[in-house]
Amino acid sequence: WLSDLPDYTDANAYLVSEPTEIVDCNGNKIASFYTQNRKSITKDEVSPYVLQGTVDVEDERFYEHGGIDPWARAAVATLGGGHEGASTITQQLVRNTILQEEQFDSTIERKVREAYIAIKMEDMYSKDEILMMYLNTIYYGHGVYGIQKAAAFFFGKELDDCTLGEMAMLAGIPNGPSLFSPFI
Repeated sequence: WLSDLPDYTDANAYLVSEPTEIVDCNGNKIASFYTQNRKSITKDEVSPYVLQGTVDVEDERFYEHGGIDPWARAAVATLGGGHEGASTITQQLVRNTILQEEQFDSTIERKVREAYIAIKMEDMYSKDEILMMYLNTIYYGHGVYGIQKAAAFFFGKELDDCTLGEMAMLAGIPNGPSLFSPFI
């Protein structure tokens, strides 16, 4: 299962596409083209409340485990034959980037591959780097990816201009984008 893994050691594998903007001769934006509507940001552009809220909602033991959490409900459900999604923030990041082509496979093989890469990724990147990669890639519903674009889409403002309540909403949306959308 691990013999044909994509190259997870190349940092470019975790990069995500961003919109291409077309501007006129005066620099005014005419159009924007994208496959995934996102704008990546750095840790200094994110409130500590958003970082902690995301960890609390998605992976409460994020800073304690090495990429996989054997006690996470998703792991327990998968072992019991159920399906709950990826177990940790790191596994979700791997699933949405490196293993994107396999992300909807509900097989033990994909989970093993995902767990293996998640463990390796934790050796290559800091927890803060992984959390920021996650926040820049995660799906928020309505064709929006990444927390910066989500703030603009749902609240019409930059992430650092959001209220504490809006940040809390953004931390929770990825857990169920179709359920927790402020528009629904």
